[in-house]
Amino acid sequence: LVAAGVSLIRLGHPARVLPELQAYTLDARVQEQHDYQLAISLRKQAYGLFDQAGKFRRARPEPGEKQGLRDEARQMLDEARQLEARAVEQALDSAMVILSTLTAIDSSTLGQREFDLCVIDEAGQSIEPATWIPIARSRKLVLAGDHQQLPPTILSHAAARQGFGISLLERLAQRDGNAIARRLDVQYRMNADIMNFSSAEFYDGDLQADPGVATHLLSGLAGAMGDGLLETAVTFIDTAGAGYDDLQPIDSSSHCNPEEATVVVRKVQQLLAANIAPSAIAVITPYSAQVELLREQLPAAIEIGSVDGFQGREKEAVIISLVRSNVRG
Repeated sequence: LVAAGVSLIRLGHPARVLPELQAYTLDARVQEQHDYQLAISLRKQAYGLFDQAGKFRRARPEPGEKQGLRDEARQMLDEARQLEARAVEQALDSAMVILSTLTAIDSSTLGQREFDLCVIDEAGQSIEPATWIPIARSRKLVLAGDHQQLPPTILSHAAARQGFGISLLERLAQRDGNAIARRLDVQYRMNADIMNFSSAEFYDGDLQADPGVATHLLSGLAGAMGDGLLETAVTFIDTAGAGYDDLQPIDSSSHCNPEEATVVVRKVQQLLAANIAPSAIAVITPYSAQVELLREQLPAAIEIGSVDGFQGREKEAVIISLVRSNVRG
C-alpha cells in the first residue's frame, strides 16, 4: 500500500511494528499534526505554572495567587488533551486505509467510524467472535484465506468443543460452497511432489503447481554441489523400531526425541556440506522441547521453530522433526 501511494495508518503498539513501518503508526502520524505540536507547547507551559506555584518564595504571595496558577495550568492541560484528541481525529481522517489486528479495533481510538470495505487476511485462522469486531463497522466484507490450512489457535478445550475452533470462513464454506468466490488452485511455493498429498487430501486434486516451481530442486540452486539429498523433493526417514523413543522433560508438558534430533543435525550438516546456505534451511517441529533441544545442537544461523510459528514462511529446505515415537504407537 505504501509503495502504491495509498495513505494509511497502522494501529497497534509501535514496538510491535516493523521498523520500516514505524512512520505509518498512529502515534507517528499524530505527532505530525499541528494540533499535537500546540498540545506539547501547552503541556510545557502548564507544568511550568505548576512548578512556579510550588516554589518557595521569600515574599508572601498574594492570597489565591498559587491556586490561580494551578487553575490556569489545569485549564491548559484540558486544552492540550482536547488538541491531542483532535490530532488523533485528523490523523485518522487523513488515511484511506486503516491496518489493524481484529482485536485492536477499539472505539476509544476509532470512535464510531464505519468503513466501505473490510478485508480480513488469513481469515481461516481467526476465531469467529474476533471476526465480527470489524464486520460490525463495515458495509462490504472480503474474507481472504484458506480454511484447508491452519485453523484458529484455541487454547481452551471447552471453547473448541463449543465450536470456537471453526472460523467464519470455514463455516460459510460448509454452509454454502458458493460463498467461496475463488478457491486456491495454483501454488507458487513448492515442488509438485511436495504438493501432491495436500492436493489430493484437501483440494479434490485440483491444486496445481506453477511451472516455475513444479520441478524445483535444491540441486538447481546456484553453487549447490552434488548430493543425492538434493536430487529429490521429498525424503521420509522412518525411525520405527530404531529405539528412537520420545521423552517428556521434567516439569514440562512438551516432548522431545534426542535420537531423532541427532538425525536432524546430521541432515543439516549434509545440506551445509552440499553448499546450501544456512539462511536457506529451516528446522520445524510440533514440540517446544524439541525446538530447545535442536537449538542447543545446531548453528544459530539455522532457523529453528515450531510448526505454527513458521507457518506462512518459506525456505529452500525444510526439515520436519515429528518427535513422537513410543510403544503406544
